[in-house]
Amino acid sequence: MRIKNILFTLFLGDLFLVLWGLMVSVQTFFIDADILKFPEENIRLLLFLFVLFAITSMAGLVLSILYNKKYYIRLFPALQVIVFITMLFAKGIFG
Repeated sequence: MRIKNILFTLFLGDLFLVLWGLMVSVQTFFIDADILKFPEENIRLLLFLFVLFAITSMAGLVLSILYNKKYYIRLFPALQVIVFITMLFAKGIFG
């Protein structure tokens, strides 16, 4: 398998993880927001998704640096910045 195919697959997987995490976050904190009932299983799922995202995005970034694929060197950190800004936004809302 060519390295571009591997990097593209990792990028699509990371994008899927980000969208899945965003969907779970919106459902947990905005749609079904209940102050008295804190859904621990959704928080565990978000933690699992974040750890999996961190592993796959760092693997993609290292592979793109090793094989000098400049397009993917820009894409993987962009996803990491999006997740970081989303976490700062969530921290600002929920304290």
